[in-house]
Parts: sequence; C-alpha cells; structure tokens
Amino acid sequence: MSSVIVRKRTAVTPLSGEHAFFATTAKGVEDVLAAEMRSLGFRGVAIERGGVRFTGDLAACYRANLWLRTASRILVPLAQFPCDSPQRLYDGVRSIQWNDWLPLDMTLPVKCTLPDSVLTHSGFVPLKAKDAIVDTIRDRHGRRPNVNPRQPDLGVHVHLARNVCTVSLDSSGASLDRRGYRTDAGEAPLRETLAAALVEITGWDGTVPLLDPMCGSGTILVEAALKALNRAPGLIRERFGFQHWPGFDSSLWRRLVTEARQGSARHCRPLSWGATSRPTFLRSPQPMPGGLESNSTSPLHPVICGIWHHLPLPALSSLTRLMAGGSAKRKSFGASTARSATF
Repeated sequence: MSSVIVRKRTAVTPLSGEHAFFATTAKGVEDVLAAEMRSLGFRGVAIERGGVRFTGDLAACYRANLWLRTASRILVPLAQFPCDSPQRLYDGVRSIQWNDWLPLDMTLPVKCTLPDSVLTHSGFVPLKAKDAIVDTIRDRHGRRPNVNPRQPDLGVHVHLARNVCTVSLDSSGASLDRRGYRTDAGEAPLRETLAAALVEITGWDGTVPLLDPMCGSGTILVEAALKALNRAPGLIRERFGFQHWPGFDSSLWRRLVTEARQGSARHCRPLSWGATSRPTFLRSPQPMPGGLESNSTSPLHPVICGIWHHLPLPALSSLTRLMAGGSAKRKSFGASTARSATF
C-alpha cells in the first residue's frame, strides 16, 4: 500500500446524480448480499463475482455503508480500461480527473487485487497507480505531494482481472465488518459480516428463539440481535471514508443516522441463548452495540438472555427443548443452569 498527501480542496462533491456502486463481500455470500440489498430497496442490483453491483445517488452510498450487514466495502467505480502493461496502467489511472477528488492535506492509500492478470506484483501495481495520481496533481500545482501513510482518508482500489483494470474509490474506509462494538474478539474471531450472512442463510427472522451452542465470542448472537432490533450495523462506527470526501453532505448523513436510530427497537422477543467453553472470550472489557452486554442483567436482555460457559450436554439438550417454552420456564432453567456454569 502506498499513501500520499494532497494539498488542494474542492468545494463541490464530484459524485452527483445517479452512479454505479459495487458492494464487495466474501466469496459465496453474493446471493445473500443481493437479497439483503433488494429488501432494503436498492436499485439495479446485479450479482457479480465477489460482490453485488447497484445504482443510486449519494444517499444510496451513505445508506449502503450504514445498513448493509453482509457487505465488506462499498466501492465507487471511476474508470475501467484494458491493461496489459505498466504503461497502460499508468495512462489509464492518470486519465481520471483526480483533481475533483483530492481535498487539502488528504492521505491517499492505493490498494489492489490482481486475479488472472499479466501484472501480478501486488507491490508494484499500487505504486504505479499512485505515481499516476500524484503526477496529475503535480502538473496542476507544481509539485509532487509528500508520502504519509497515517490516517488515510481517500481510499483508491485498483482491481485487475483478465487484463481489465477497474479503478474505484473506497467509500467505507475501514472494512464494514468493523462495526465498532468489539475491540478484542479473542482467537480466530468470526467476521461480523460473515456471522450476519450465516444468520440470513438460516432464515431466522427474529420470531423464534435462537440458540448458538458454540457461540465463542458471541458474534452470531450479537449480529442476530442487531437484526432483531432492526438496528443499523454502522450506527456506532466512528468513521467512514466518504466523510472525508469533497462536498461531504453532513446534513444528509445526520438525517439518515437519525432515521436509523428512530427505526431501531429497544426490546424484542423471543430470547436468544449461547454457550461457550472459552469464558475468556467474554470476560475482556469491550463495548457492545448500543451498550449491549452478554449477561441477563444488561441492556442486551431480553434479546440475548445469557451466555453460559462449559454448559453440560444434558443442560444443553434441556435448553434446546425449552427454547420453545414459556418465559417462566426459561427463567427457571436459566437460574438453575447459572448456578452450575462457570461465569
């Protein structure tokens, strides 16, 4: 990855009217993401390898980052051109109107993916693309920008597949699986976006109890709780890439965030349960979405009633049978199981 600082600000956003976007996701999750996007009302949804293409305006870009549970990033394609040599890469990247996108003192990281391409060096390609971008700025402002890898603001993504190059802006910044509710997920954590996809694949809609007998750090339960509460997964993130774009519409963003908060439920039924043999996963201090925590006395209750450690197999079988029972039976079972479990 290579980064630069550019010292020029443009007052008007270059992203106006209808535009094409590409939501990336894990391999095999494209159908799940497409169904999620259709349910949220996104237009022009089309499945492609590694993600889903859609169309919309600036608000659609903001909404996708705020609401999509199974997407990894929201990219904004700027140009596509044949590319089978370093020179064609340089010329194609340089043809883009970078002066429209580069605000004052902005850091610019360049990342790449190179499936089935003549250019295969993951270090050379972003450096060559970066050279084309900063040379464009130098021609206009008289000097080449300095390199600074800290706090990148305007992410550029170069995708080379079968000698066709697509250059996009990364509107998300950090990957969307970084919800902001967990700082330490323990060993081999399950990505939040993949956990959300697993919940979608099961068909769980929040109307029946949910049991995860090997919940680890509770990611599936938390993502299920967010869905049951209709809580946008991006609500507690501190930073998105588009917030540093030229002409960022802060009033539009505040409106979308307010609407998402107002549409989120505070409580829901039925309960969800989990068990793990690794209590240290849940003992590390870490914020949960909206103040949610993993015990029955926290604001997460009654969405997730409790997470038990070292839950005995007979108790787990009983829990499974009682999931469809009344709340009084579950309360009695939880009290008796908690006394024998390790918290």
